[in-house]
Amino acid sequence: MTAPVADRRARIRLLLARDGEVRFDALAREFGVSEMTVRRDIDQLEAEGVARRVRHGAIDVTGRSSEPRFSRRAAVEAPAKAAIAAAVAELLPASGGLVLDSGTTVLEVARRMSGLRPDLTVITPSVLVATHLADRGARVVLTAGSVRPEELSVIGPEAVASFEGLHCEMAVLGVAGLDLDRGLTDYSLEEARVKAAAVRVSRRVVVAVDRTKLGRVFFAAVAPVGAVHVLVTDAEPGHPVLRALRDRGTQVVTVDARGAAG
Repeated sequence: MTAPVADRRARIRLLLARDGEVRFDALAREFGVSEMTVRRDIDQLEAEGVARRVRHGAIDVTGRSSEPRFSRRAAVEAPAKAAIAAAVAELLPASGGLVLDSGTTVLEVARRMSGLRPDLTVITPSVLVATHLADRGARVVLTAGSVRPEELSVIGPEAVASFEGLHCEMAVLGVAGLDLDRGLTDYSLEEARVKAAAVRVSRRVVVAVDRTKLGRVFFAAVAPVGAVHVLVTDAEPGHPVLRALRDRGTQVVTVDARGAAG
């Protein structure tokens, strides 16, 4: 016997609030209904301002201060993140200072950096990025501060102060949300402060986000969208956020899950 419509939609709201995203096929299996039925549920939640449909399901658009674990985030939209990271790697400078943020997509960027660049210094608050690049012989500066368990990112006033006096060619950031009015936002206030410090010292700011991050707003502000020089994403080129950013002079690079950039 299938659950009543109201109970089913209430359960979907809880899943969205907990995980940030749901898939049509998983919901259909859980409730014993067709994917068409689930899509109608999502349409109603979208009309209520709770969810937004994406390619294989829906995402929460209410914003959360509770951050999913790194391992869970790494698995979400993994093909898109790989394609985005490959496109970002093509934009990296050959020399000077490069800030690589913490986060799942930026870690993928580090994994795709080709060849040793002796004139490039990477500054990062990510223990994972620092370890990966140092193992390959890159010149790496790991910021000072306290390490967040599971995330293995470095936070705190010491991490923010690590950027003082630096002049970097580029910063590559991952964020939880990008909204035209509210700017770049993240789950954690301490993470956001480190990201903001990286923005302040960088000549160019590249933001790497999958399409599920567009139009979302989270607890901690990082920077206004005007601080973004290049956005790399897998969203459709005609996405309204992308159109608005182009109109404001932001360079937008779009990729698909197969890695083709446009």
